[in-house]
Amino acid sequence: MALSTCDTENWFTLEKWADPGSNLARNQRKSFSDYDRSVAVGQRDAGLKGTEHHLRQSQTRLTKIQRAEVAMRYEEGATVYELAALYGCHRSTISTMLREGGVHMRLQSPTALEVDMMVRLYQSGLSMKAVGLRCGFSPGTIGTALRGRGTSIRDAHERMRN
Repeated sequence: MALSTCDTENWFTLEKWADPGSNLARNQRKSFSDYDRSVAVGQRDAGLKGTEHHLRQSQTRLTKIQRAEVAMRYEEGATVYELAALYGCHRSTISTMLREGGVHMRLQSPTALEVDMMVRLYQSGLSMKAVGLRCGFSPGTIGTALRGRGTSIRDAHERMRN
């Protein structure tokens, strides 16, 4: 397979970068991935088509202390997006780490077991607001879960709706 001029020029540049004795490697303090990223951005800005790279975020491993800090900050109100930016990793990594650590995630749909509990509490006579306070969900979420299970909903005066 033949390489285009752009490709061979990039390869030559990257080849020089990888050579520890080259001036490029000695004068620059960037990592290879930073250099690769700057080449891709330069190509994109120059309007070169077919040379864009899909760059992956480097993996960040958090220590046990950092994981505890993440959990503490999340419980204090920080969002998953804020924590991901702060610790240099993806939001799904933070979410997975928190779930595995037993931290209750905000803004999550109720599980089947939680919905079962909601139905039992509501049918025992509690209001949607009272059920929500006990289960940690909003009254709207309680109503949606109850309707999803086909539970009869009472009106504001505790009368069954038709």
